[in-house]
Amino acid sequence: MNTLQSSKQIPTPELAKKYALRQFSEYGKKQIEEKGKKVGKLQEELKILHSHCVFTAIREIIKLKSFEGQIDLEELEIAAWLHDVGYVLQKENHAKYSLEMCEQYFIINNNLRDCILNHGRKSNPKTKEGKVIQLADKLSLFYPKFRKKFIEASIAKGLNPKQAEERYNQRKKDFADSFPEDEVYNKLVSKLSKKI
Repeated sequence: MNTLQSSKQIPTPELAKKYALRQFSEYGKKQIEEKGKKVGKLQEELKILHSHCVFTAIREIIKLKSFEGQIDLEELEIAAWLHDVGYVLQKENHAKYSLEMCEQYFIINNNLRDCILNHGRKSNPKTKEGKVIQLADKLSLFYPKFRKKFIEASIAKGLNPKQAEERYNQRKKDFADSFPEDEVYNKLVSKLSKKI
């Protein structure tokens, strides 16, 4: 085993969160340089909130799909934290960059690799875990606290409130179009939409 391989760690939820928070802080700093202090801080907060919402959605999906005991919740919590760290490098292809960044520090197994690389709506996850994280990633948009922060960040970027709301609604529609027949997705969207 080479020295680089031996210095990598097996990720835990705590290590993944610590790593993600560091990357989201860097993302916020980059946004401050490009778009100003308020936008940078809101973008950092939005990434952190998104990760929390993804993990909340994961727990709900597991209950609704009766996956309890069949799926590693700790592994999905790790994926919830790590799947978007690549935004610090680039928005487009961020999943690829997320995986590359994580592989520098962590020993990434096949399930976690699938979760990170294939969480996008146009991706095709191969594992049950990958499918859960993909669904949870989209459902995170429907949490009221995420909606509020998303609109606030959009306004800070220069949109007026109506435009920000339209941008949010378009994202919701795009995601809904990705899972038109998924019963769990539709149940959770209905439940979360009532809270908005």
